[in-house]
Formats: sequence, structure tokens, C-alpha cells
Amino acid sequence: MRHPNLLPLIYGLWIAFLAIWLLAATKTKRVARRASASSLAVQIGLTAPAGLLMFDRALSVGFLEFRFLPDFAALAYLGVAVTAIGIAFAVWARFVLGQNWSSQVTLKQGHELIRGGPMRWFAIPFIRACFWVYWAPPSAWANSGD
Repeated sequence: MRHPNLLPLIYGLWIAFLAIWLLAATKTKRVARRASASSLAVQIGLTAPAGLLMFDRALSVGFLEFRFLPDFAALAYLGVAVTAIGIAFAVWARFVLGQNWSSQVTLKQGHELIRGGPMRWFAIPFIRACFWVYWAPPSAWANSGD
């Protein structure tokens, strides 16, 4: 069954997200103490393959080609909506953290404990947002036209 190709919309959401993220990353406090290089290597080693598997359909081999969702156009639209919500949630958390944000585990100079925004409900809201944005694109891809 063929459905509308929503992949350009998902790519656009991700590009907008990365642009906002990179721009906001230029306005952070200085680092007082940083996690070890091995910790950073583990983070990158786990997330980079997930990103490749999510965005490169050529890597869909074997069990990765298995359709686990029914073939409904509504699921493709739901995947786009969940991606947008997850990205919005991550951007909201990022801006509430302000200059205290870091892509790595760090202690900032003049560090503050932020208890507002999404941190009021979730200890690490980025983990929640990542779950949404990593789950949603495959659900949209599986249910949209090529």
C-alpha cells in the first residue's frame, strides 16, 4: 500500500533541530570539569550507530527490514507528529537549561540546579525526547511511500 512520502518532512524537522542545537551550543558557560574521554567515546559509540540505522535505509537488512507496525497511513503521520513533539520537547529543555547546557557530562562555572520546565517532571528530559525522536521516524518510514 502506498502512502504519502513524509521523509522530507522528517528530514526537515531534524535539520531544523540540529541548526537550533548548534546555534544554542555557542552560548554556554565555561566548563569547570569534564567527564573522561572514555565516557564520551562510549556515548558516541552507542548513539552514532543508532543514528545511522535510523537514517540510512540501505542498512535495513535481515531483521531490521521486519515490519512490526501495520501498514496504515495514520501511523506515518503519527511518526511525524511524535518526531515534532520530541524535538520541541528537547528544544524546550535546552532553552530552560540555558547556559548550563552541555552535550557531555560537565560541571559548568557558576553551575545552577535547574528545576523548572521539563526538569520539573523528568530528571533527564533529553532521554525522553530521544526516545520519541528515535522511535518515530522508523514508524513513519515503514508507512510512507519511497
